[in-house]
Amino acid sequence: MDAGDFKVLFDVCKGCRWLVSEYDALIRLWNDCHDADSRSLIIELIKDFRMVTSFDMVDATKSISTHVQQKWALSAKNTIFFAVSDDYEVDGSQAFLQQLKSDFSPVDGWSEKNFRNSLVGYDDAFGNEKNYVLFDDFFGTGKTIERKAKKFLEYVKSSQYKNNKVYLLAIAGMTAAKSRLDEIGLEYHSEIWLSRGISDRYIGKDLYLKRKLMKDLEKRLSSIYKGQFMPSMGYGSSESLFSIHNYNCPNNVFPIFWWPVYKDYKPRKTILKRLR
Repeated sequence: MDAGDFKVLFDVCKGCRWLVSEYDALIRLWNDCHDADSRSLIIELIKDFRMVTSFDMVDATKSISTHVQQKWALSAKNTIFFAVSDDYEVDGSQAFLQQLKSDFSPVDGWSEKNFRNSLVGYDDAFGNEKNYVLFDDFFGTGKTIERKAKKFLEYVKSSQYKNNKVYLLAIAGMTAAKSRLDEIGLEYHSEIWLSRGISDRYIGKDLYLKRKLMKDLEKRLSSIYKGQFMPSMGYGSSESLFSIHNYNCPNNVFPIFWWPVYKDYKPRKTILKRLR
């Protein structure tokens, strides 16, 4: 690596401290870019990347707690949070709901009974005049929360319980998902809203060229791995630049940052990790 390249990567790491421990992977990614335009794009995207640290999470969950209790005016006596997990596997909604509930502890009345770690097996939580908050870590395309919310609404509607209200809540979400969330017809809140990394930043010819650069980079990756197809531009073309430090990277993120194998199935060192 020449001195100019080293300085570029060194400066990026200074501005993105989370990259320091992934410096070898960053060099590998740099070397996978075979022209200056591709390297420039990768650096631009990394600089725009929203990596939420443990310190950021403290502020985020406190703000969410305030929103729930003041903006939505929900109280402990009739509010239940549900992680949108199917219960048979660990996911971000469970992990971060565990952290969120601690921000309700200073307020009288809130207890562990107000927080459930999945959408199944909790019939005792339902009743009349209840507020149900469906919690996820990330609204990507909005498809997952839409599917789970509709199923939940069907259950509530078919039950004998009356005068209930359902809310949707996340730590972060893509602004492109708002139209789908609006169609659900429920109040929702995301503490962090994110734009698409390329399509919401560039226009005209620049947009076309940047998307082509990314598509060309993706051609170096295997199109399928362990039975799963590589989600070009991120799942649902989300073009997401978001992750929570030391947690599973969302598949909405550009796969160039986390897809684990090359086209010849040789393993890649990646700056982000995703286990699925």
